[in-house]
Amino acid sequence: MLYETASHTLSRFDSAPTSFFFVMKVFVFFLITSTLAADPAGVAFFEQKVRPVLAEHCYSCHSAQAKKLKGNLYLDSKAGWEKGGDSGDPIIVPGKPEASLLIRSIQHLEADMEMPPKKPKLPEAVIADLVTWVKMGAPDPRDGVKIEAKRGDKSWWSLQPNKTDLNTAGEIDDFIASKLKEKRLDFSPPADPRILIRRVTYDLTGLPPTTEEVAAFAASYKSDRSDKSYSDLIDRLLASPRYGERWGRHWLDVVRFGESNGFERNFVIDDLYPFRDYVIQSINDDKPFNQLITEHLAGDVIGKDMPNIEVGSAFLVAGPYDDVGNGDVVAQKNIRAATIDDMITATCGAFLGLTINCARCHDHKFDPIPTEDYYRLRAAFEGVTHGRRVVTTSEQRNAFNTVIKPLNIELNRLQSV
Repeated sequence: MLYETASHTLSRFDSAPTSFFFVMKVFVFFLITSTLAADPAGVAFFEQKVRPVLAEHCYSCHSAQAKKLKGNLYLDSKAGWEKGGDSGDPIIVPGKPEASLLIRSIQHLEADMEMPPKKPKLPEAVIADLVTWVKMGAPDPRDGVKIEAKRGDKSWWSLQPNKTDLNTAGEIDDFIASKLKEKRLDFSPPADPRILIRRVTYDLTGLPPTTEEVAAFAASYKSDRSDKSYSDLIDRLLASPRYGERWGRHWLDVVRFGESNGFERNFVIDDLYPFRDYVIQSINDDKPFNQLITEHLAGDVIGKDMPNIEVGSAFLVAGPYDDVGNGDVVAQKNIRAATIDDMITATCGAFLGLTINCARCHDHKFDPIPTEDYYRLRAAFEGVTHGRRVVTTSEQRNAFNTVIKPLNIELNRLQSV
């Protein structure tokens, strides 16, 4: 088998008439913020002490003019530092320099985030000016529209935790019905039982129902006029081995399973089929997805002497593999890099739905994936190599050794004659 191995101050007025005090709150807030924005001393301090430092030390990596935007962070506008970088959090907390990531970075208090990078620490007088600026409330006259990032950050909708309460979310059909109602439409009428069984059987097994199955379901469906016949049909199809075969094909496509290694030789891998059977059986067993992921990535670690688990990690080497054996050292390193890139691409595409391999040569242009993250992942796969090995239980191995031992003794005797 191919295998390897993140109480408001006016509350006392809450019982008073809402409209008056709401207007007063808004007015006071507007007055305060307007005063801060128009504070001549604050603006003067920014222009004299802060903007020149940002322009000299920060804009080359954190501005709209930067050749390569670092950390998805803009410091050439107020909106930029309010939005923050990849984390999606502001890097300056007005009035609180100790909680401001910008200040902590230039003070070298954040590991691996010392700024400016690969340069000496800023003079203490300059750092003190920036701390004073933040304590003043970070007055910044560079108002404008909210900065649009060149690529996604961690505030992107698809990277947020799912906060849906499944106990109160309702059924999927409720959402469909709501949209249909908006457009003054309705559901299609119920399907005829003969059509229904064909649709469901094709969908779950990829095969047509037999004539007898169609007739039996149609009769049962018409007689009980309830959901029981339909429920029984679904249960029967889900219990069929054909269900795993039908849907296992889709998962094998996702994990780029192939029974040849590709490239010039493209030889047939005749002992990788157990991984195919493992995927089919996992779906038929309704195996939890988190368990499937673990077995795919570390089946050899958690499933020693358990072939039905250990074989899962063949996922790592189920893709194309260049084994031509190029003698050039540079070519060998490129082939090895491409081999590990295939593992990273398959893993992150299947389990994260992200094209992390784009960060192999540069920070991802659209997703919050820096090149550093790609090579952290690569480090995790560095120990994986292609090769064949026996995957079996300890009992099977012992039984084999018992049988083969006398044969080996006899073979050695004959060879010594």
